[in-house]
Amino acid sequence: MGYNAATVWYRVPLPGTELEAALEQLRLMNALSAAILKANVELAVRIGTLRSTGLAITLREDQIEIYVDHERGRLVWLLNDAALEACRRTGEKVTVEGESVELPPPPPGPLARSLLIRSPLYSADPT
Repeated sequence: MGYNAATVWYRVPLPGTELEAALEQLRLMNALSAAILKANVELAVRIGTLRSTGLAITLREDQIEIYVDHERGRLVWLLNDAALEACRRTGEKVTVEGESVELPPPPPGPLARSLLIRSPLYSADPT
């Protein structure tokens, strides 16, 4: 699936009925997308500032991945470390129900699991 085997996966059930959870998912994804965009703008400014000082820059890339499972009328997010940290940086409250060092198998059904987002998130540090 293209994920790091050392990744911890966090299980986050979205509250409410499937419709309410879908609306919550949309709200959370908008907040997360805005946070990723803001982080990229801040990174561009930081790189410009660091370059003007003549310092070398180390770029770090974290891969945000969120899968959504459809389980018996509920939506459940599976987030990796970077995605959970990004969600928390938005100020949104996410309740972790469990964690696993492997991506759990999908529940049965044709539309049981889908990839919601896979996005790089960069940061820069002077070296």
